[in-house]
Amino acid sequence: MNMKNDNRFLLYRLVFLSLIISVMPVVTMLLLERDDYMAFYIVSVIYTMTIMSIGYHYYRNFTKKTARQLKSLVKKENLINGELVLINTEEKLKSILSLEIERSSKEMNDSSILFFDVDDLGHINNKYGYDVGDQVIIELILLTKLMIEKGDQLARIKGDTFAVIFSGKDKNYAYDFASKLKKKVEEIPFQIEERVTCRFVIVPIDRWLSEEKLLLLAYEKLKLAKDYGKGVVL
Repeated sequence: MNMKNDNRFLLYRLVFLSLIISVMPVVTMLLLERDDYMAFYIVSVIYTMTIMSIGYHYYRNFTKKTARQLKSLVKKENLINGELVLINTEEKLKSILSLEIERSSKEMNDSSILFFDVDDLGHINNKYGYDVGDQVIIELILLTKLMIEKGDQLARIKGDTFAVIFSGKDKNYAYDFASKLKKKVEEIPFQIEERVTCRFVIVPIDRWLSEEKLLLLAYEKLKLAKDYGKGVVL
């Protein structure tokens, strides 16, 4: 159950308890068969203290639970962005790509870049919760890092979009890598009904194009890949 469902369930419980507690003063007066003001005052005080105690109890539990969930989310995000990814922003990717274009031009050899993202990650998050979606991202990063060779660079661009720069390796190498990664991702048992797939696009690093134009080309090709269905390699 995710945080949104937890909050909704808590609200339902509070409403239900409020309805039950709201009749307590009248019921208590009837049971005591008292109708004087002092008895009503005492009952009202007890009633008010009871509500405050219950409210405080739920507030403490809610804040503690929210703090634990937030801490867990921060830990996961730090794990994704810090320990697992070598370069994790688009700006850093541009810097690496610029250096690779310059190196490729001087040494006159081919390099390539692979872009990929998770198919329907939003659906997975909505159906199973963000914990499952985060686990998909973590497993994907771990698997990719395990497969890339020394000198290649992995980047998390945004959300579930990733890029790998293959230094000195042409588009054929990138296609083979994407096919192997695709197969391994689809074999991971995520304990959900759907099979997790990714779509991949390969763009050769053209020494005559800037990093901005190469990234723009990759983004456009990644959008185009959606029209070909899930698990496509372009």
